[in-house]
Amino acid sequence: MLGGYINYEGARWVARMGAAQMTTILFLLLSIVSFSLPYTESVRPLFIIIPIYYWGIYRPSLIPAVLVFVLGLIVDFISGFPVGLHAALFVVVHVIMRSQRLFLMGQPYLMFWLGFTVISTGVYMAQWFFFSLRYLSLMPVTDILASNLLTILMFPLMALVLTFIQRILPPNLKSY
Repeated sequence: MLGGYINYEGARWVARMGAAQMTTILFLLLSIVSFSLPYTESVRPLFIIIPIYYWGIYRPSLIPAVLVFVLGLIVDFISGFPVGLHAALFVVVHVIMRSQRLFLMGQPYLMFWLGFTVISTGVYMAQWFFFSLRYLSLMPVTDILASNLLTILMFPLMALVLTFIQRILPPNLKSY
């Protein structure tokens, strides 16, 4: 009789929490895939910024700084970027989101999206600056602009998925 020994409520809680983590991993995988578009060699939207931004505002306890750092290292290792570049950028995004969460929680959706646009553009500008500095030459911006634009345009759809996940999360989960 296993029914007497299984805590179904606890199992449901773990499954609901796992949905948020699995969605974040899915966004990580989408960030690693390349998209070929005309006139660009390699467009790589950083979809992983979306859950870092979203959970940093609505459920910061789901995505601690250590996890954000590890996600950045994974992106660096798999994508061939210098180790620590995205880890540092993602931690900065995480810190900014935690400091601005109370302001952004009460804003209309357009302001929420604009906030993401600023964050995403900042991350891509930092990437471009790093590589321009590394190669001592101004790098072309077409791939960076296309990647950033695709990330920003996909934000509403991705945020909708995260909103659905947030609604199935346990309500008694602490925000901090």
